[in-house]
Amino acid sequence: MEVDNGHYVYIYRNQNNDKVRYVGRGKNATRAVQHQNKSHNKNLEDWLQKNKYKLEISGPYGDNETAIAVESALISALNPDFNMRKESTQYSFRPLGVPNKYVSRLQKEPLGLNELFKNNTQRILLVKVTDKKLRR
Repeated sequence: MEVDNGHYVYIYRNQNNDKVRYVGRGKNATRAVQHQNKSHNKNLEDWLQKNKYKLEISGPYGDNETAIAVESALISALNPDFNMRKESTQYSFRPLGVPNKYVSRLQKEPLGLNELFKNNTQRILLVKVTDKKLRR
């Protein structure tokens, strides 16, 4: 394995169905294999011990910021099971035109009636946003 200094992004993929289970990054390529012995992520560690997987590495990237961008974009696009931390929304895939500050809202479950009327049954203003013209 190449161990040049640089910044790398890696994915652990289920060998049976090619589903990406984890995306990570590190300052050198050896960071990717450290999860196989001991990981900060217990669920990933357990899965690696019990399953067959493929490890794929990209890089080196010129700087950490580029590696963060690649890792964040992959996590947002692939939604791997074992990624725990939330990556920077700056690099997340999102519908065109959605400002960066609202990206995290897209990942939340829609409000149900129970949440909507919770603690406030007196006055509620509902606004429907649409591109259709209202009829008179």
